[in-house]
Amino acid sequence: MISNFNINLYSCFNFTFDEGHSFEGHRHHGFEMNIVLSGTLEIAYDNYVLLLNENDIFLGEPFVFHRNKCLKAPTHLIVFQFDSTDIPLTGGPSAFRLSKENYQLLQIILSELQSANFNMYSQNIPPIAEELFRLMLFRLLREEAKPRFSQSREAALYNNTVVFMKQHLANNYSIQDFAKRCGVCTTTLKNAFRRCAGMGVNRFFNELKIDEACRLLQQGVSAYQASVQLGFSSQAYFSAVFKSVIGQTPREYRVKTALTSSTPAL
Repeated sequence: MISNFNINLYSCFNFTFDEGHSFEGHRHHGFEMNIVLSGTLEIAYDNYVLLLNENDIFLGEPFVFHRNKCLKAPTHLIVFQFDSTDIPLTGGPSAFRLSKENYQLLQIILSELQSANFNMYSQNIPPIAEELFRLMLFRLLREEAKPRFSQSREAALYNNTVVFMKQHLANNYSIQDFAKRCGVCTTTLKNAFRRCAGMGVNRFFNELKIDEACRLLQQGVSAYQASVQLGFSSQAYFSAVFKSVIGQTPREYRVKTALTSSTPAL
């Protein structure tokens, strides 16, 4: 039943960008839906690189790295961010087509936001807009996901390297090591990561390590044990990298996580 389909819609953005505009790679604590109304959008999502054209929809899961880049102007993009306990996590990207019925629902949602003097900075989303979004999402998830992946050489190189990184988080591989494994020069590998992820190879590898560190800390593993398991040269260096990525020390993160998990739901 739609009435029992749990979501909390907390953000909506309506953007139009020129060709070449890109976002910094990031993660959200909730789901994110991107709807392309015109133009072409490239999305680096985990180890995948997807292409979205007019009337394509992308659904990203919580805490997964993603980065958007506009390949064709003007790119008109609607972004919804929301929480849900009813959407099963697949671990991979989900992309759909915007049907005629869902397009009409989207236009009503945008109209309701406009009527309510919606402000993208205060995010004062009216209940009726959230309810209509719930209906659109419910309808969307009954469809078969059909992501379209980039066929570029850079996307393939990025994909292969990230998959290898995730399998070897305990190692201290360098850019040269990754490049040698892929049979390319370091410049080619650096360019692929700058093009797809918007960041350097070492930084991306460290962020993957810190993602795993967060999971370990939540399971009760000590910061020292996590640093050893993830191949950091010292606990001090691990803590410094952790804070640069998360914005908190491992100790602060564990305390905050423990408080959050022990707080009863209202």
